[in-house]
Amino acid sequence: MVKEQKNLALVRQEVGVITDRMTVEKNTLRAVVSDREVEENRLAEARRQADAATVVVAAIDEGLEAVCSGALAFSEQEDKVKWGENAPQDVEERKRLGARLKPGLPLITKIAAMAARVVKKFLAMERERLREDLAFVSGLRAQLSEAQAETLSSIEDRNGFDKGTK
Repeated sequence: MVKEQKNLALVRQEVGVITDRMTVEKNTLRAVVSDREVEENRLAEARRQADAATVVVAAIDEGLEAVCSGALAFSEQEDKVKWGENAPQDVEERKRLGARLKPGLPLITKIAAMAARVVKKFLAMERERLREDLAFVSGLRAQLSEAQAETLSSIEDRNGFDKGTK
């Protein structure tokens, strides 16, 4: 009986060691499962952000094309983009296009504003060059024949210049 009690004590001790090891392993497993859940949540969030970024990039791409084609134009008075002269005429198509562009609208507005400023500066430079050319040609007016002077006047009228002052 003493021998059996010693065996029982040894078995209990072994069971205790096994139980302790099992508890440690369960805790390790719980920690791994918890870490995996955290990483899966981070991955899901990263995927949502990537999907959102893809939508925004597509909207910006389409918006840039719309600005370049004249479907959208920047309004300085209202400080926003509006439909341009090449915008779709169909109301439903405008709604669909507007919905697709909405995610990227803040950046599209900035791009359209920059494009409008560049075009405005470029046109101002071109108008100044035309004025200078017109002033030069107008200076030659005294040397022109009557037919040449009439041609010069028609060019001035056609381009909206009033003797080089506009």
